[in-house]
Amino acid sequence: MVQCACGAPEGVEESPKSRRPAPVKVGPVVLGEGLPKIFVSIMAKNPAELEAETAHYRSADFDVLEWRADFLTAYAIHAPEGVLANLTVDGLELLSRLIPEKPVLFTLRTRNEGGAADVDDHQYAAALRAALKGGAAMVDLEMSRPVELLSDLIDEAHAAGVPVVLSSHDFAKTAPREALVEMLTDMARLGADVAKVAQTPQSKEDVITLLEATREAADTLPVPVITMSMGPLGVLSRASGTLFGSAGTFGAVKTASAPGQIPCGELRRMLSRLSGM
Repeated sequence: MVQCACGAPEGVEESPKSRRPAPVKVGPVVLGEGLPKIFVSIMAKNPAELEAETAHYRSADFDVLEWRADFLTAYAIHAPEGVLANLTVDGLELLSRLIPEKPVLFTLRTRNEGGAADVDDHQYAAALRAALKGGAAMVDLEMSRPVELLSDLIDEAHAAGVPVVLSSHDFAKTAPREALVEMLTDMARLGADVAKVAQTPQSKEDVITLLEATREAADTLPVPVITMSMGPLGVLSRASGTLFGSAGTFGAVKTASAPGQIPCGELRRMLSRLSGM
């Protein structure tokens, strides 16, 4: 069992509703307290573009900056390992210098999960380890990677005091409610500090399924959950976390990183209005 040093549980074998989700501190932001926190993604394709893009983010209303490093590293992913590590460290240093008030979630999203990076397990782990050394406030790990690799990376992240989002994305369908809850439960059991699933609805009923699973997981798991139903059908799910228990949501500043994202300023207003219902 993974031992967590960041407030995540050692397991979830206790009876349902035996714990409330443990809040997760990401820099000055606390996930699991108050309104759902707004994440936005920056998806620059080279270092110069990364620096230029920050101008659009400095005045935007969001809580956590997700650096989608897969876009920047895609062209260098087959270069020597040190090149990829240096790109990661340099990018994190740049973001912390230009947008110092926002904590950075490091994400290397792979093609299987809808991203731009085509990497093997060794390359994936090397980039994540560079992010831990480079000062990421939080890291995203994909549940599609081998369990042994995830366990090692989670242990290393927690040893560095860095919380972990375990994530899973399905761009074709929405799983049944029971399967979604089981997936989120497996993430918590593995040692996630935050459990995240994104699904693609084929009907309005699929959106309801996702929201029902969110409510059940938020009520029973000892870690915060983040869920979303992607695309036009699922837009409501991006603003309804305050009602169903999702601790965070993803909005857009300049370019959406996933289908159905709402501009972050509009999203903030929606979350505030829904919180008063």
